[in-house]
Amino acid sequence: MSKNGRLLWRVAGLIAFVSLPAHAEITKSQCVAANTSAQTLRREGKLAESREQLQMCSDPKCPGLVVTDCIKRLDELESAQPTVVFEVRNAAGRDVASVTIKMDARPLLYRLDGTAVAVDPGEHTFSFAAEGLAPAERTIVIREGEKARHFPVVLDAAGASGASNPTNAGSGSTVASELNSAPGSAGGAAANGATAARGRQKTVGIVVAGGGVAFLAAGGIFGLLAISAKNRQVSNCASQASCTDYDEAARAHDQAKTYGTLSTVGILVGAAATAIGVVLITTDRSSASGAASAPLRFTANAAPGSAGVNLAGAF
Repeated sequence: MSKNGRLLWRVAGLIAFVSLPAHAEITKSQCVAANTSAQTLRREGKLAESREQLQMCSDPKCPGLVVTDCIKRLDELESAQPTVVFEVRNAAGRDVASVTIKMDARPLLYRLDGTAVAVDPGEHTFSFAAEGLAPAERTIVIREGEKARHFPVVLDAAGASGASNPTNAGSGSTVASELNSAPGSAGGAAANGATAARGRQKTVGIVVAGGGVAFLAAGGIFGLLAISAKNRQVSNCASQASCTDYDEAARAHDQAKTYGTLSTVGILVGAAATAIGVVLITTDRSSASGAASAPLRFTANAAPGSAGVNLAGAF
């Protein structure tokens, strides 16, 4: 045989070898077994493994009923399969693409490209490692049917103390730092500020209620003065037929009207202010013992021509 003839035979043999099927055709029993296994894995929450079995029994070479059932289950599985979008950045806020991600100690990704990754539902622990950065580990609960849940992680430089601790609140959530309520921290300052605000509310309530009591006292005093003036009016001019001092009776009449008006205003304003102050005091939830102020002292004085209320105390 010539050299050219031997070359043709070799080429033909190579073509025949390449044309052979890569694996044996799937059998009917394998199709049924794959369908059954897929259902079991689906109930166990192993959606990724269930998908592999459903893809196998969806082969056109499987029986028609099996293929139809597997394709239907595969569509349902695609809807239930949760996906996660990992966002890894360094402390400067720059994206880190070359990062090794493991899920429950098993390799999941070696590089990020911004696409969603299919994972099984349930609680999983993810570890993140990148060259020159401190490794981090996060545990989250992934819910069935959750699509493109964003999972942001910040990796500090190697040797730095701690990494950001993201808290995921659902799809599209952002990183939230855990607040520390220890004294001197931002959380502690916020808590102290809230307590101080409640302490101020109690102080304001005391002041408003004290003012209300002062107005009530003044209203009572003006009421007594109005009664006194009315009595003077009657004693000086009991009637038009019996009027010993008309001018004094007229002055007493005017004073009685003025004092009566002031008494009414004082009682109304005092009642409203006292009620508001009591509400402010009773709705205050501050437990700070140092928020209490010195007691207030009210001193009322009255005379036939004057009246007043003195308020003293420290706030």
